[in-house]
Amino acid sequence: TAIGRMDPDEEVALADVAGAAELHVECSTADRISAVLGARLRDRQGMRYYRLDGRPRMEPDRRCRTLGPADLDSVSKMFRAHYPESVFSRWMLEQPFIGLFEDDALLACGGVIAAAGGIANLGNFLVVPAARNRGLARAVAATLTHQLADHGTELSTLGTTDKNPAACRAYEAIGFRCYDRRVQLDLVAHGAGRPLAAS
Repeated sequence: TAIGRMDPDEEVALADVAGAAELHVECSTADRISAVLGARLRDRQGMRYYRLDGRPRMEPDRRCRTLGPADLDSVSKMFRAHYPESVFSRWMLEQPFIGLFEDDALLACGGVIAAAGGIANLGNFLVVPAARNRGLARAVAATLTHQLADHGTELSTLGTTDKNPAACRAYEAIGFRCYDRRVQLDLVAHGAGRPLAAS
């Protein structure tokens, strides 16, 4: 963390969230807390963290526009229809968030998850399944990172799983480079509010 390494009990406490969750942790941490997650562990997969210093190689796409809280219904509808297990919250539209439209239909999106000190962590790069393999995620990522650079962001980071090679290729094509490997642990919600047992 920003204030130092957590001890094993703190790692378990972090994993003990009530609802469904997605944790990004180091391999050694994943091994330690997986044992206490039990039936809550839905999936475990490798992750790649990427960084982009400055601007991308690709120009912004004119089909993209900035979304905000007024677009909550259309973005929520897209997530429910195509990505019901993805995490999406209203606050994400209060950060820089880009949507790509064709004929007034939202086909792809992505935005800022957290930002501070000239660094932005990006996420929620999603494409409607029928529109995949057309470079739309690349277009959204390029447009977003140009916009961020225009407003003083010097470094953009994001993570994706090893199971998504298309996303890896898209990010690498616009200039992101892999700088770290982690493990993603996908958790289901607590059964009856039963807390995790400390190891």
